Amino acid sequence: MKQYRQGDILLVSTNDALQTENPVKPQRGKVIVAFGEVTGHHHALPAEDVTAYRVGERMQLVVAKTTSLAHQEHATIEVAAGTYWIIYQREYQRGEVRRVID
Repeated sequence: MKQYRQGDILLVSTNDALQTENPVKPQRGKVIVAFGEVTGHHHALPAEDVTAYRVGERMQLVVAKTTSLAHQEHATIEVAAGTYWIIYQREYQRGEVRRVID
């Protein structure tokens, strides 16, 4: 199992069936898998190398060839070809569980 972490997101390789009902539309040549809270920063991969699908609150990512996961405040990570679930970090704050957004 391959795993990659960049800030508040974790990519975990999967053999689960591909969920294709809600494709994520690329923006300016990138597939954005997570947005920042205030600054406009985001975690993104080149649209020519990946396809992403929303599955409820989760996202499934198909990487056709090794590519780069970039973010303005984190080191770029090379992600190998494969299918991944994107897991968003969560935290407990004031009686609720919420997603961490960096």
